[in-house]
Amino acid sequence: MSPVPPTCPIAKVSRKHPVNQDIPDTVHNRIADMCRSIKTSPVEMDDILESSSHKITDGTVVKMEEAIERNSHRESASPNHKKDFRRPITDIPGAMLNPEPRQGLGGLRNDVLSKLGIVDPTVDPSNPTFDFDIWSCTIANLRDQLGVPTPPRSEFFFRRLTVRGSGPAIGYQDTVWTSLTSLFDFRRWSQARERKPILQGLDGVVQKGELLLVLGRPGSGCTTFLKAVTGQTLGLELDPESVIEYSGIPHSVMTSRFKGELIYAQEVDQHLPYLTVGQTLEFTAGMRTPRTRLPGVTRPVRIKHAVEVMLVAFGLSQVRNTIVGDDYVRGVSGGERKRVSIAEAALAEVAVSAWDNSTRGLDSGSSLRFVHRLRPLPDLTKSCTAAALYQSSQAIFDRFYKVLVLYQGRQIFFGPAPSASEYFEQMGWCRFEGLVPETPEEFEKYWRESPYYASLQAEMDRYRQDPGSRGDAAQRELNELLFVFVATLGMSMVFRTVAAATKTLAQAMAVAGFLTLTLVTYTGFVLPVSYMRPWFKWISFINPLIYSFEALLANEAHGTRYPCVSPVPPYRDLAGKVFVCPVPGALAGQAFVSGDAWFEQAYGYSYSHLWRNLWIILGFMFFFLFTYVLATEVNAESFVDPGVLVFPRGSVPGSVATVRLKGKGKANDIEALGSIVFPVVATRNGKASAPASHGGRFLWRNVCLDVKVKEGSRRLLDDVSGWVRPGTLTALMGESGAGKTALLNALAQRLPSDAAHGEFRIGGKPISASFKSDVAYVQQQDVHLETSTVREVLQFSAMLRQGVGVPKSEKLACVEDIIGRLSMEDFADAVVGVPGKGLNLEQRKRLSIDVELAAKPSALLLLDEPTSGLDSQASETIVALLRKLAAGGLSMLCTIHQPSAMRFQQFDRLLLMAPGGRTAYFGGIGENSETVLRYFGRHGLVRRCADAENPAEYLLDVIGATDATTRDWPRLWNESAEAKSVSGELERMMGNGSRAHSREITRDIAHARRRGAYTVALPAQFPIVCLRVFQQYGDRQDTSSVNSRCGLSARY
Repeated sequence: MSPVPPTCPIAKVSRKHPVNQDIPDTVHNRIADMCRSIKTSPVEMDDILESSSHKITDGTVVKMEEAIERNSHRESASPNHKKDFRRPITDIPGAMLNPEPRQGLGGLRNDVLSKLGIVDPTVDPSNPTFDFDIWSCTIANLRDQLGVPTPPRSEFFFRRLTVRGSGPAIGYQDTVWTSLTSLFDFRRWSQARERKPILQGLDGVVQKGELLLVLGRPGSGCTTFLKAVTGQTLGLELDPESVIEYSGIPHSVMTSRFKGELIYAQEVDQHLPYLTVGQTLEFTAGMRTPRTRLPGVTRPVRIKHAVEVMLVAFGLSQVRNTIVGDDYVRGVSGGERKRVSIAEAALAEVAVSAWDNSTRGLDSGSSLRFVHRLRPLPDLTKSCTAAALYQSSQAIFDRFYKVLVLYQGRQIFFGPAPSASEYFEQMGWCRFEGLVPETPEEFEKYWRESPYYASLQAEMDRYRQDPGSRGDAAQRELNELLFVFVATLGMSMVFRTVAAATKTLAQAMAVAGFLTLTLVTYTGFVLPVSYMRPWFKWISFINPLIYSFEALLANEAHGTRYPCVSPVPPYRDLAGKVFVCPVPGALAGQAFVSGDAWFEQAYGYSYSHLWRNLWIILGFMFFFLFTYVLATEVNAESFVDPGVLVFPRGSVPGSVATVRLKGKGKANDIEALGSIVFPVVATRNGKASAPASHGGRFLWRNVCLDVKVKEGSRRLLDDVSGWVRPGTLTALMGESGAGKTALLNALAQRLPSDAAHGEFRIGGKPISASFKSDVAYVQQQDVHLETSTVREVLQFSAMLRQGVGVPKSEKLACVEDIIGRLSMEDFADAVVGVPGKGLNLEQRKRLSIDVELAAKPSALLLLDEPTSGLDSQASETIVALLRKLAAGGLSMLCTIHQPSAMRFQQFDRLLLMAPGGRTAYFGGIGENSETVLRYFGRHGLVRRCADAENPAEYLLDVIGATDATTRDWPRLWNESAEAKSVSGELERMMGNGSRAHSREITRDIAHARRRGAYTVALPAQFPIVCLRVFQQYGDRQDTSSVNSRCGLSARY
């Protein structure tokens, strides 16, 4: 008789169960055979046993065999497409699957895993040994084995994809006068908007389970391609000959009936800033939880488990209870906010997903980890993914199946990723210069004549042949809360209707401004009902706010008595009907006034209207909800700004005007219009000018930073020391959340005095009271006044931040010198604007650097991620600019996330920070990074840096930017000879400058007291700031507010 394996889940109820003591040997042998080749879930077996009260009979065994056979057929029917990340259930360790949930892990057990009987710690997100790949394999495998239907998945196919947009080559800034006269510009209304091509004739197919990498410079149409394949075509026009299909489903049907299966993750991180990371992901998981789930897994449990997995997978567990924040609200770091966006999109679990530059703001290790997380998901869910990355390392590139290369809207390659380099080498890039195509048309012609294009056409033809398949006081407070809540919802529907019915933001703001002033004025508070003009009084009847206002006042006054207070002294000893209070609603003989009577007599507000008004407000809310939905469907062709430079009228430079008049070159590319490539940091003398330096090193020692959190305090910086020399460029690197920005804030003295502590010196001398004005700090966010021109922004910075003794003419000359030396003449008079209608990312970043240079910093220049969000060429431009500024004698410390090997060599020294704000290395980089690699190699690394590997990515990988590190690198650094050498050098430099400086410190303090808190005195600041405010709100502000006030004044 065959023995039953003890690990088999059925073995527990064979002859060990009281009711199964006498089962025949034949039945026992059949159970043993099933246990040795079991291919079904123990949960399903347990259900079969429970239906027979755990008594095993011939009928029970037959049901078990049928279940195994069903799962075997399902397993054999699944396609083996490329590399299958799923493992058969027999390959999962026996300890992982158990029909009886065990509590061996105590509080670390997960509800979902307990319900499924999974006890393997590598699939438990609360366990330190959690592995995302194993978790994905296990969940997908269980879903198949249990017969849980998966959502339909799809590939996408596109042929002759041509997308057009509309918009001028350049824009003009509106003023109050031009906004009024434009109403009578009949030529503007009669002219048809010119449609210009963004994408031209793209072909390709992405199968289920494939990752597509989209490459191209800004303006090449990468974003437009991702929007087109995911149905985000507002403001865009697909050519009638363009074909986009999803497993045989046309694009129009997919975007109308299955739009939830398409997702576009945009480049900009937009979140509710006051929600925590956990709340943000819980909302997304709740909205995308499928109806069909694993057996026994409820909706709340599934949401909790999915959020826990994403928090661990993307390294967000430590900031779960931290608010997300934004550019103005302090929250998580920029890299962590980007990871929140990625996790939010990953929770959607859609058929086709598109990621637009989702590695922006992430360090190299986090970027590689993001792509690593993307890789198994298409294989497991049979979905397809497209990602556009501006900066892609070789390690990231190797993880994609296919690549699409765009050049000014034209397709120059599509095919397997390993074949891309071979294709361009055959084109001639490694040979003589004359063999290389130069124009977009030549690139496209070469691509269409290549064998790769013919192979693509053959694959597309095969695809088309098989398109695929388918208390009263307490009550008053509750009433008040109810009416405020309902009124807020109602007004929200009003403004949503306005936004959905208009084409642009300016139009929406104009209507919303006029509507807000009108509704507030005719609410009954600013202008009582009795004072309203008869010909405009009808506005109050269609105003939802007036009904809420009446209900709030009547609710507040209901049942109250107000003592009678006469405006003049009353007569004495008045009693009975003789006494009458001179207040509306008063009754003869009463020394008080009823609140209900007073409001009804004075204003016509009655408590009997309370619940009537509630139904009226609800009616308004549902009416505007209907109009909002209707406007969303009808007004689908909203105008999208193509990304243009905006100039004040009469200020367009000749070079840009020539491009506009000719209408050739990049003016034909709607995305490239706002990103004209200007010369790369050309200088007059071959060097960029830098302000005069103090001539000494900037030193800091034992810098610590503690912040208060709910649990007490959290240390962001832990005894960080170092220095920067004049004329050198020092890189500050570390994974997201390691404290890089916090260190820059501490060095720039931008933190409260009691938050950060440590020693700061310049040339060995303690920093003076004027140190803040000697330091320039370029922050990560490019925040500028959108109505000012580039020249005005630089002039404003120079006028207020350069010293009082500098003449005005010299300050203005300094601005013109910066514009000329940095080749900014072509857009010096352009308006800053907003992204999409104004300066592009590179121009904004250069403006942020120039604003700080206009202040003439004499001590230090700090930069926080100056290359974040830029493509490779723009990043090279910024780093080259910094290198030239450093050559002028300025001390510079720069954080950088994704440096290429060439950019990494531009830096002289490296400060590498590990999680927790601790130093992992500080010293020179060396030729070909030999110095820093030699240091890490001495500490017994298992993996050495390969010749073709980027040293920066290698360093981030070994110190903890990925989950693979096990060494305590900060401890190793503190015990190393290099750290002792740094400490000795710091002590020597600080000692040389610490002798007899009390007289200089006293002189600095006296000078600071005479000057005040700012570099320029208040009388000199006032006219400069007033001029800027008048320009913003008078002549250049969005004219909607001015026009709204003019229209409102006409109604009084």
